[in-house]
Amino acid sequence: MEANELMVPVYINEKIVLDMLAIIEDGFSMVSQVNYTECKENQNSQKADAGVSTSATLLSKLLKIDVKGEISHSGNSTNQDTISKEKVHTNVSLLAKFRSFLVEKKILKATDDISETKVGDFIEIEGELQKNPLINYMDIFLDLFRLIRIFSDSPELGNKNNA
Repeated sequence: MEANELMVPVYINEKIVLDMLAIIEDGFSMVSQVNYTECKENQNSQKADAGVSTSATLLSKLLKIDVKGEISHSGNSTNQDTISKEKVHTNVSLLAKFRSFLVEKKILKATDDISETKVGDFIEIEGELQKNPLINYMDIFLDLFRLIRIFSDSPELGNKNNA
């Protein structure tokens, strides 16, 4: 999965996503087990040869010396590691899987004009969430009332002076 396909959804209708993915894949597993084996093999071979012979004409007629030797060593070593992992899918990972299927099959439509859509279309709309303006004004008024209370001249209960 590429970085541009990563998502952080604000709301997921889990039931619909799970149902659609189960229809596409003829059921699915929330947990899958991945097994793989790593095999490393090293082969070492060492060989040494040595030889001595006399080639002097006088000695070669009387006495011929020829000595040869060979040492050979060969060995194999194998390391085999079996690793087993469990993958757990979350609702967001299943949504990403479902979305990638829709994109791959060119079913998902990304459009800004909703009037072009038909019933049954899968559409993707990108937007910005903003606070409701009415709630925003109420928050401003509450902050204003808090400031008024802080700067009011009313004395605290324990600090009354009698004149």
